[in-house]
Amino acid sequence: MRLNGPCLFRIWLYPVLALVVPTPCGGCGDYLGPRQLLGYCSGCWDLIQPDRYDPQHPLQCAATPYAGLAREILLEAKFRGRPELFRPMGLRMAAICRFTGLDRGLDLVAAVPSHPFTLFRRGYNPARELARAVAGDLGLPLAGPALRRKFLHLAPLKKADREGRRLAAESAFVAPRGRFRRRRVLLIDDILTTGSTSRGCRSALLAAGASTVRVLVWGRTQAGAAGGRWPGRPL
Repeated sequence: MRLNGPCLFRIWLYPVLALVVPTPCGGCGDYLGPRQLLGYCSGCWDLIQPDRYDPQHPLQCAATPYAGLAREILLEAKFRGRPELFRPMGLRMAAICRFTGLDRGLDLVAAVPSHPFTLFRRGYNPARELARAVAGDLGLPLAGPALRRKFLHLAPLKKADREGRRLAAESAFVAPRGRFRRRRVLLIDDILTTGSTSRGCRSALLAAGASTVRVLVWGRTQAGAAGGRWPGRPL
């Protein structure tokens, strides 16, 4: 529960009001119809282009480049109290997961854990909200909070420089020994930048017995825009 924000309004009242009171699309400004809980019209969602599949990294995939409307939607969901957007984002992640074959043979879905202070302040973990939607759409169980940050690594990694972040992140996570024994895990995060956080989580999951760890994110930072055709409309 979010103790320092309008939790009841965000969880209970806003969805009701959004269905009764017409609201504008966050992208083009047109008023939304029955699907206004998605926050954006279908035309704006269709403007989000898929990320290029990188054969050099077959165990990781991003739904879209972290730019334009895709970036704005993540910022709305993550920092402006719009967690209902994580479901349509997660459905698109699940679609690209199927399209690239990243979903083959998986056993369960896990989420990158939030910093505990950030979780307390925000009231939800963006990665776990995305993971819930992905797991539901792929028909896979969602792992509990077994993957966590080590006690000595509770300082926010964003405050460190690039090299400090890499070194800290790659040793910041832990999972109980044997908890993921022989499990093929899909690790979910909201954004992939240097990859240090996903590498740290992957190392912890493998040390806990996972046989393989694949990474799926909403957006990947990169130079230039990625092109391609979206594999179907999951919304």
